[in-house]
Amino acid sequence: MQRSADLTRYAHDRPASIVSIGGGALANHPIAGIDMTKRRLSASYFFFYLLLSEDTWRILAGLLAAVMIGPLVTQARNLSPGGEVMVWLMILAIGWSISGWPARKITTALQRAIKKAAN
Repeated sequence: MQRSADLTRYAHDRPASIVSIGGGALANHPIAGIDMTKRRLSASYFFFYLLLSEDTWRILAGLLAAVMIGPLVTQARNLSPGGEVMVWLMILAIGWSISGWPARKITTALQRAIKKAAN
């Protein structure tokens, strides 16, 4: 019983990292600490959410790597369509995984620029 009490206390002391868009089950959760039910989902909110997300930039880097390197790797090889798809997905995943640091730098720079423009 003591362990669950310690975990509950620990969860309430942690900063909010759970965000629910559109008022889901965790929208007013005490651990989340953010009331997202007051936030209206709009096109501008969605646009800035995607623009400032590291994952957006990582996915774009993976797609760019797959489009640029994919034809070079699959060209002149006797691959089945399933094999080609698998190679393209592997290149996309590798591009996504190695672009973590640049994506973090891009989102940090964009956040600073937006905060500077807002002031």
